[in-house]
Amino acid sequence: QCFYFRLLLVNYTGSLSFQDICKVDGNQHPTYKDACFALGLLEDDNQWECMLAEAALNCTAKQNRLLFAIVLATCFPARIETL
Repeated sequence: QCFYFRLLLVNYTGSLSFQDICKVDGNQHPTYKDACFALGLLEDDNQWECMLAEAALNCTAKQNRLLFAIVLATCFPARIETL
């Protein structure tokens, strides 16, 4: 959380409190990470989701597991829990 908090402090001005830091366009976000995504400070994982969905149709389960492991180990997706 410290990384995302610092990212918000450096790139998002006008906050008067800790709660304001997580507020983007009037929406209160539960975490600093979610606020960073809402501001567009972090990349989304659409390309990884599309690739894994396509692989699910064309590859075996073993190949899918290997591909998923490679993505996690080398590509550093932003939201691992949603892949």
